[in-house]
Amino acid sequence: MLWAISASFWPLAAFAFAFGLFYGGWVALMPAVVADFGARNLGTLIGVISICIAVGTLIGPSAAGFAFDVSHSYMVPIVASIGAYVVAAAILASASRPRAPAL
Repeated sequence: MLWAISASFWPLAAFAFAFGLFYGGWVALMPAVVADFGARNLGTLIGVISICIAVGTLIGPSAAGFAFDVSHSYMVPIVASIGAYVVAAAILASASRPRAPAL
């Protein structure tokens, strides 16, 4: 949301810093988080996640550019991104917690 209301350099820089910090943290922790949900299929799960990220990386910039060309604003792609993160957070919150391994 900070990105959407940024009207000058410093709020945008703060958004970029926070996004980089948290996205970088996810990249570093992803294998451990995924392993909690199924270490037996770790390679497959990370592969599926990586493909989903790649599809978004392939389509996202072009779609955002098209939305800008149509609306002359980046608000549509920003709001779509916020919506996607809210949906992802809801899915993650509804996921069952992995059970602790038996000792």
